[in-house]
Amino acid sequence: MPAPQNLIHLTDPDDPRVLAYRNQSDQWLRARHRAWMSDVEPAADATATGIDPAVDPTGDLFMAEGDKVVAQLVASPHRVVSALVSDHRLESAAPALAGIEPATPVYVMPAETVEQLAGFNMHRGVMALGQRVDPGPIEPLLARAACCVILEQLANHDNVGAIFRNVRALCPPREGYELPAVVLLSPRCCDPLYRKALRVSMGNALHVPFATLEPWPEALEAVVSAGFEPIAMHPSEDSEPIESVRSSRPAIIMGAEGPGLSRRALEAISRLGGRSVRIPINDEADSVNVGVAAAVGIHRLCPWLCAESR
Repeated sequence: MPAPQNLIHLTDPDDPRVLAYRNQSDQWLRARHRAWMSDVEPAADATATGIDPAVDPTGDLFMAEGDKVVAQLVASPHRVVSALVSDHRLESAAPALAGIEPATPVYVMPAETVEQLAGFNMHRGVMALGQRVDPGPIEPLLARAACCVILEQLANHDNVGAIFRNVRALCPPREGYELPAVVLLSPRCCDPLYRKALRVSMGNALHVPFATLEPWPEALEAVVSAGFEPIAMHPSEDSEPIESVRSSRPAIIMGAEGPGLSRRALEAISRLGGRSVRIPINDEADSVNVGVAAAVGIHRLCPWLCAESR
């Protein structure tokens, strides 16, 4: 259970200290302290979210819902700004909050007040407000990673969350690299830390470094310059069967369900000396989910990763 100094018992859903939990949109949270992401000026008061923009202008907040995701947040590199717990969950949520910093407030409210405050009970009485860590420039990030997964225009939160869960599960540490894998996103991908994507990833998106790759697709050149082999997951008859391809350091590139990879992306990959692979499936089936395809791609293209995980 959090230390007594962490616990702050509240009963008023309008208390400014829990404003961020008031069923706010992910975009509101993310833009709250970043004027360039919103038409609304950042809040001037520190009580709105617990972060004073005058002191810390890099807000970029997100919400973790449920004890499993909150536990992943506490164990991740990201900052825990505060937590909110229903009073009847305080004891059962203790393991999820065990590593929280002594100075981090844990607000405790009656269950009916939390429901009134936060809306639909996806959180099961346990929530935490996080502040994301800036991953830094792309080039040093790539230099530290053994594997790279690149997503083009994936706007579905379920799919993005599933891919992050698969990346963390299937990419164990590799000698010589600080990071097992990184994920790069084209500018139109959804945010992996939006609450639905984070829930689907079971909090694993908090442990996989990611960044936006732009300009798209021209910036793929930086991936190749870092020593990765670009491999497009593309269900074309001209693509090589995935079981015949291996790579010592792949950049696995995937498009959204339906349109797949864009023509511009495929042309850029070809121009950079990359390859296209396909997953053989039953002719009577239209396709497999992109999250499943990502798992197959990692498993098939990086057999050394699987061998090290056994």
